[in-house]
Amino acid sequence: MTGRGEQRRAALVQAATTLLGGAGPTAVTARAVAAQARVPLAAVSYYFDGVDDLLGEAAERLFEAYLGEATALVRDAGGRPWEETLVRVWLDPSVDGPEPGRVRSTVQQLLAAAGMASLRPALQRWDDALVRLVEEVLRQAGRDTSRTRVLLAALDGLSLARLGGIDVSRGRQLDDGDLRASLVADVRLVLDDLAPNVRVERSGVARATDVAQKSLAVGSSRPDSPT
Repeated sequence: MTGRGEQRRAALVQAATTLLGGAGPTAVTARAVAAQARVPLAAVSYYFDGVDDLLGEAAERLFEAYLGEATALVRDAGGRPWEETLVRVWLDPSVDGPEPGRVRSTVQQLLAAAGMASLRPALQRWDDALVRLVEEVLRQAGRDTSRTRVLLAALDGLSLARLGGIDVSRGRQLDDGDLRASLVADVRLVLDDLAPNVRVERSGVARATDVAQKSLAVGSSRPDSPT
């Protein structure tokens, strides 16, 4: 491929990425991408097997950018509450996240992408990578990770209600200001059931073991009962 050809192909991928990130997968058409990239319409079929092929590359680029931000967030948690880190990794890892408008847009786009066969492999890889990051956050917090996917599924359901403006725990309408705090509250709402504190559980087991051992020691030190 010539230098000009590489530039055109890169321009098409960038255009598709911009459309996908801005308006979702349904906005990525050959005509829209060509117009955004300012290249002839025929260039789309020349450099790609079809729109689905181009869409897949655009999705990979978006997902890589998201994962890059999320990974940096986990590595540089600082003094931030870990529940906030978890919410941002899962919903919006940007500097000012979770931002309500972006979260709503992401959810809508993911729902649309889930119905497109060409995007499912990329979605699965992205989901697996995000789950691993969330597990790392939970491990750092001393939480159990065996039910991470169940925890995240619960958060998805709670978040959809919150994004619709409904406070699940109080049954009232929310504004966007409430939404930011509510997303973190969702984590705390389901946390102890789905990701219990491993350190607390282990200390409890240790205490129970100590009590049992002391009981055995007391029992063995008693004189034999008279016959």
